[in-house]
Amino acid sequence: MTLLVANLGSPITSIREINRRLDMVETFINDSHLLADIIYHLRQTHDSQRLVQRFSLGRGDSDDLLSLARTIRETEKILTRLKEQHHPALDNIVARIVVPEKLCERIEAAIDEEGLVRKQRLEELETAELGKIVRRVEGVEVEEERKTRKKDELKKEDVWIMKKSYLLFRVWY
Repeated sequence: MTLLVANLGSPITSIREINRRLDMVETFINDSHLLADIIYHLRQTHDSQRLVQRFSLGRGDSDDLLSLARTIRETEKILTRLKEQHHPALDNIVARIVVPEKLCERIEAAIDEEGLVRKQRLEELETAELGKIVRRVEGVEVEEERKTRKKDELKKEDVWIMKKSYLLFRVWY
């Protein structure tokens, strides 16, 4: 959104830059497969500026880190797809895309996605349990409570978000 606001607030006045952008737009209009591929990959991304802002404000969490890593991976795919075209109109945008590969690798090495899924499942179970308590307090019978309890209930201490091997590695080195 901020890029849009910046572009609307101070539009391009250089004829050469306007023509360069029109050439890029024409490339996408003439190649519907390229356009569809780029749109698909962009829909798989997250608002990286917003994610970074959350971290700078101390509000970012492991889900945000994974979203950032997925966005970096999708950006790699977009860059690869644009480079495949070998079209001069796309050279400017290709040159401006920087993929922070090392950051993505560090995030992927540090976050245990399976542990994160278990944590989210535990939170959902806790929320459901609180909902049952509220319904019980309101006088609603909850008979299926005992039937739906899982044998393999999770405990908070059993859930790790950071990979244990990564934590040990970071402690030793």
